[in-house]
Amino acid sequence: MKIKRFLVVGVIVALMLGLLGSAAVAAAPAEKVDFLIGFHRAPGPAEQALVRSAGGEIYGQFTIVDVIAARMTPRAADALARDPRVRYVELDGPVYALDQTVPWGIDRVFGDETYSFSTWTSSRGSGVSVAVVDTGIDKNHEDLVVVGGVRFRTTGLILRQDNEYDDDNGHGTHVAGTIAALDNSLGVVGVGPRIDLYAVKVLDASGSGSLTAVVAGIEWSANNGMNIISMSLGTSSHSQTLKDACDAAYSKGLLLVAAAGNSGKAGGTGDNVGYPAKYDSVIAVAATDINDQRASWSSTGPAVELAAPGMSIYSTWKDNSYRTASGTSMACPHVTGVAALVWAVDPGLTNGEIRQILQETAEDLRLPLEHQGYGLVRANLAVRAVAEVEPPGTTYTITATAGEGGKIEPSGEVVVNEGDSQTFTITPYTGYEISDVVVDSVSVGVVSSYTFVNVTANHTIHATFEKITVSNTVRVLSITYSTSGGRFNDRHLAVTLLLLDDQHNRVANASVSATLQRDDGTSWNFQGTTNSNGTVTFTLNNHGSGCYYTEVTAVVASGLTWDGVTPENSYCKS
Repeated sequence: MKIKRFLVVGVIVALMLGLLGSAAVAAAPAEKVDFLIGFHRAPGPAEQALVRSAGGEIYGQFTIVDVIAARMTPRAADALARDPRVRYVELDGPVYALDQTVPWGIDRVFGDETYSFSTWTSSRGSGVSVAVVDTGIDKNHEDLVVVGGVRFRTTGLILRQDNEYDDDNGHGTHVAGTIAALDNSLGVVGVGPRIDLYAVKVLDASGSGSLTAVVAGIEWSANNGMNIISMSLGTSSHSQTLKDACDAAYSKGLLLVAAAGNSGKAGGTGDNVGYPAKYDSVIAVAATDINDQRASWSSTGPAVELAAPGMSIYSTWKDNSYRTASGTSMACPHVTGVAALVWAVDPGLTNGEIRQILQETAEDLRLPLEHQGYGLVRANLAVRAVAEVEPPGTTYTITATAGEGGKIEPSGEVVVNEGDSQTFTITPYTGYEISDVVVDSVSVGVVSSYTFVNVTANHTIHATFEKITVSNTVRVLSITYSTSGGRFNDRHLAVTLLLLDDQHNRVANASVSATLQRDDGTSWNFQGTTNSNGTVTFTLNNHGSGCYYTEVTAVVASGLTWDGVTPENSYCKS
């Protein structure tokens, strides 16, 4: 309690400094602030009276944690923190949706299967209830079925609860689509199309909310039969109340999955995982891109447990629409959906057993542990581990080797039913040649593709031999826009290009030429050189309103050939 009290006092001082600008201000009544008061036992009338005697105005109380939410002056909160009956006092701080919009798919966690996911023959998530603790879910979306839900919000001195969980932001609907969008030939498809979705709206239209609302959402989930809580939200500050709520829900048998956060450094250093993902009772999910690399903004640290696709994920959005978005918010629901698939196969498993299965079947991306944890979540492997059934037909295991002895992706498995045929193509990274291909431990030489024909019990393999020769190239991976300043017309527009080679390395000292075009026909030409991070930024001062598009006209890099492609990009502002 001593340590917690000192933390509160530090916040109180900061608040009080804002009130002591002059003697006249100091004499004014102290401003009341929202606090969470933790007790050593379940608070009853005596604890409520204690809070009220300190001038506290109670607006919330929980059953999952021994906490009262109340509004009071910082001085009163400091005095209350000294009472031996009080375990801690902390600010009821803000929590935010972890999202950034940048202009990829579900099939990666299924092992790059096609949309006729063979994993779905074992499980589609039926009977598993998932609470999406977020901005709500679009009730009327064509691609979603929302079983039910609740909204928590703090207005005045009241923690209000109602069923108005419709999404007025879009973030929660996007998360829900990745988890359970329907397999209906419309829009997108989720990891588990038959998962029971529940909307627990704790964030408002701006994507923000309070710790009190989030804890209330966790409590509701624990008390209303949820199996999994998916939280694509977070805060940079530890909260004892939030930790205790997560721990309590986990001890009740729920599985908690959360976004690790988007505060990672470009170099991938440091411990910057947010809360609640950082707590031991929660699975912290980091984000990867389409090349199985850590997204540059994905938070890192020892708390990272799993990774999942999080860059440019297409999913459902509010108002019965669809949108591409990026962030660990988009990675988190992939893990949530896979956990639900596993649980649907064997409802008798515990949350701890589900967690262990996800860890043991994750794909090692050969990234640092602080970036990927156990690796990329794999739906097909996780479900297979529980279903205990072999895939249909005969499985051929393929390994392709590069000229210098390194493995080439994709290597993997091909499953062929008797009487059927299937082609498996190997494409090396640009700049490499395939030197050998091994099928079921037997070398078949150098090939670009094989046709497997399973005609009899002998499982005949037909291989097409072809030497592949390729050259090194450089590409512009992304073009992003940012602004600074006050009013739009007074701001500077910065355009940043990121260059990678075919081995996914950032390309430094590359000369880049580009043209920035505005929809009114105005254009500007720029030229620059990439830095050690492989980026170059062009700045347009005092730009006007309108829509902008950047076209790359030339890239010159030592030993590399530009692929000539300008990635999709645009920026509009009125």
